[in-house]
This record gives sequence, C-alpha cells and structure tokens, in this order.
Amino acid sequence: MNNALKNILKVITVMSAFVFITSFAYATSLNTPTNIPELQAIVKHNGSWGSYGLSKSVNLGDELVFQIHAYANGEDVIDLKARMDNLNQADFHEGQEIIVHSQVKANNATPESGCVHIKFNDNIKLVYVGYKWGVKNEIDSGKEQFKNIPNDQNGAKTLTPYGVDLGTLNQGYRSNLLIRFSAERK
Repeated sequence: MNNALKNILKVITVMSAFVFITSFAYATSLNTPTNIPELQAIVKHNGSWGSYGLSKSVNLGDELVFQIHAYANGEDVIDLKARMDNLNQADFHEGQEIIVHSQVKANNATPESGCVHIKFNDNIKLVYVGYKWGVKNEIDSGKEQFKNIPNDQNGAKTLTPYGVDLGTLNQGYRSNLLIRFSAERK
C-alpha cells in the first residue's frame, strides 16, 4: 500500500509540473488566432494597391509596404520589439528574387518570425519612405488606433539588428507595423 501511494504521488507531482511548465511556456504568444502572417507585403502599382501576401513582384515606380504583425495572445506582452531585414538603399536587378525576414520578440513571449518572397521586374533601388504603426483590440473588435512609436523612435529603427521597441502590447491586442519603401531607378 505504501508503494502504491508513493507511485500515485509521483504521478501527481509529474502531472502538476507538466501543467505548470506548459501554462508558463505558452501563457503568452505573439502569434494570432486570426492567421495573419507575422510578415506580409503589399504593392502599389500604377496607383492601385494589391492585396497582402507572402510573395510579391515589384516594378520601377511601385511602392512596397511590409506589415510586421504581432498579437498578445494570453496576457500582456512586455517589451515588444520588431525588426526586419534592412532593404533601404539596396540595389536589385531585373529578375532577382529575395526573401525578406522579420522577427517580433518580447521578454515574456516566444519569438515569432516571418518571411516574404520578393521578385524584382526592373533594375531598382528600394528607398525607405516611412512607417505607420497601428494597434487594435481584437477582443471587442475595436478600430485600429494609429500611434507614434514610443520614445521618439522612428520606423527606420526596425531595419537595425536591435529593432524598434514598441513597449507593452495588452492582452487581446494586435500590433501592425507598416514599413514603406519606394522602388526607384538605381
């Protein structure tokens, strides 16, 4: 009887530890139940915007916007940072294809990354134009609120290895950081 009781206590201890570790490790996530990719792109060609996607073609004169997405799934996300590959002033030749990478991370969440395939149809140089940062409450389907990035940072900091610090993202909110480039003659 004593051995049976010890075995039951071992099982309960292991199960309790598993539940604690699982709930701690996955209490906060940056991915979203709405299946929005962590990185996607949209192109404005001949004055018309296309749709967001994971693969885009770019022509001379186009505008190219990358959306870096994060969602506070579980609890508030502390010290949210976003970064992507630095394409500013980069030259590309006709027919060249690249993969652009991004990452969002926070002190209390598992990092998430994304990638987008870009094909260039002309010889161009990408020039950083600006950013737009929106935060939206997904729980009550509120309107997206566009804000300045905290601490007088600008969107260009997203293109650095450290990335841009977006602060705290409250539970149930999503962050959309839009990084805009123009495709100019090189």
